Amino acid sequence: MATIVAFHAHPDDEVLLTGGTIARLAAEGHRVIVVVACDGDVKDGPEQGRRLEELRASAAILGADRAVHLGYGQRARAGPVRGPAGQDTVREGGR
Repeated sequence: MATIVAFHAHPDDEVLLTGGTIARLAAEGHRVIVVVACDGDVKDGPEQGRRLEELRASAAILGADRAVHLGYGQRARAGPVRGPAGQDTVREGGR
């Protein structure tokens, strides 16, 4: 079986644009990795991080093996999201 990488700009694009394909390929036994560049958070606040949580849940429901965030912020927060030591972060989730 193949490894499939579904690359999208924002969380929720994986469902809206390729959800059926991801589910079918995962059901066929392919290793599917969903990658998003941005976190989808338009501003800081109590909802920050929610879209990445939804991405991880969506990836699991679709049968993807992993969900990876490349660490970029969204629009007004554009640029890499920095970890505690100032390092770029990669966030992963999935089944």
